[in-house]
Amino acid sequence: MGRSGHLVAGLTHGNPRVRAWSAEMLGAERSLDAVAPLTELMCDQEPEVRAAAAKSLGMLGDPQALPALCRALEDPHPAVSGAAFEATLHFRLVAVTQLCEALRRGSWERSPLVMEALVRIGAPASGSLCALLSSPVWQVRQEAVIALGRIGDPSAVSALNRAMSDQSEWVRARAAEALGRLQAASAVPVLIPALRDLSEGVRLQSSIALARIEDGRAEDALIRVLDDRSGPVRSAAADALARLGTERAILPLISAFEGGVGFPAARALHAVAARAPSPCLRAALPTARFWSRTPGLSHEQATLYAALIQRIEDMTTASRDLPVPALPSAGSENLPRPAEHCESRSPARETPFTETQSRRHVWSWRHWRQVERG
Repeated sequence: MGRSGHLVAGLTHGNPRVRAWSAEMLGAERSLDAVAPLTELMCDQEPEVRAAAAKSLGMLGDPQALPALCRALEDPHPAVSGAAFEATLHFRLVAVTQLCEALRRGSWERSPLVMEALVRIGAPASGSLCALLSSPVWQVRQEAVIALGRIGDPSAVSALNRAMSDQSEWVRARAAEALGRLQAASAVPVLIPALRDLSEGVRLQSSIALARIEDGRAEDALIRVLDDRSGPVRSAAADALARLGTERAILPLISAFEGGVGFPAARALHAVAARAPSPCLRAALPTARFWSRTPGLSHEQATLYAALIQRIEDMTTASRDLPVPALPSAGSENLPRPAEHCESRSPARETPFTETQSRRHVWSWRHWRQVERG
């Protein structure tokens, strides 16, 4: 009997330490004859022995050991499941079929390591995960959608778009989250209708996904979501508009700001005003001052409210300090008569004077009269 034979015999020793040591040595020996005994050892009562057997099976790399290793991923002892996880990764693409079968059996109820192994394998597992989206069990479809989102393979976008019409609201919400992770612009036409989904979770994840994608086609839909009955959904829509909103989003954001959305709306107003300054932003000043005086604000909130107030006040000051054109000298030949001046201004205007402009007009007329009289 050679060394390998003695080690295989040690797998049945009464001392669990001897069994564990024999299992580790068989893995180091790279003896393929030990695959069957090591697979049987995966049912040992001692966690130490099962962990050693799983580690050695990974080192041997025989696909016949995959069913036992996939079952060990659900082992209640962390040392065993961790060793089986590392061993499964040695097989890469060969392990995908067995891992997907473990998902079908309901491994998600007992351990997250099956899905974690598929995520670690990466893009080669995307095709099999997309096939799981046709499973009759919604939990299996949900786990597949989560794994596809974490893998980040662009080839899965079309399958995730189809998952947005799944019967389960949990699957639809996870599909929206996955599309946001992928930042797929082709998913925008699917995510916009999802903003009207009956499920709050779907609407929330769709808003977050559109914020990550940053596609201007979603602006109008996100503005409408500011009136959603759910506070978290309104906040997510405001955060999305902070990234992709234009000047037309300012008034709806002000309305949301006054309606209780608070900090997310203020953050969006500050971001949109930085890209597209608008005089209508002044309407947010009273609400911004009110929120800035609220006790218990965090440093981030207090800083943002102060910055928003400062931006509005700077815009107001800038509008008051508009440059006034230079007046012609008293001896100028081109000095217009008061009647000429008034006729050239008033009848030809397409819009009525504001109060400030009216005052300036009267002052100008009196000034010309004084200049004319010398």
